[in-house]
Order: sequence, then structure tokens, then C-alpha cells
Amino acid sequence: MSQIKHNQDIGEVDWLLKTNAELWSDICGVFLIYEYRYQESKPDVVSFAKQFAPIKKVNNYMESHHA
Repeated sequence: MSQIKHNQDIGEVDWLLKTNAELWSDICGVFLIYEYRYQESKPDVVSFAKQFAPIKKVNNYMESHHA
């Protein structure tokens, strides 16, 4: 995820972020679920993923698996 963020910062992944928005949203959602459990990434990378992730789905998953 940090490499994608870096490439987005320099404008090299617009095709992924724009033309495959639904796929990218799902990828970011899975990343956040993993990240909330293991906390291995830098805060700016997590913030980057939050911009695209389906936050309601992520929160629902976290609530149902940690209740």
C-alpha cells in the first residue's frame, strides 16, 4: 500500500484509482481490516487507504468479528 501511495503522489497510478475504482476500493478495505488488526503501516499510508475504502463495510466487518 505504501508503494501505491508513493506512486500516486508522483501521479503514476491514476489509471488504477480512476478506471478501477470499485476494485481499488475493495483492496483498500481489505488492507484496512488487516491494518487495524496488526498496525504495521505508517499513519499517512492508512489515511491514504481510508480515502478509497468502503468505511461502512470495514467497520461492519470489524464489529462483527470483534464483538
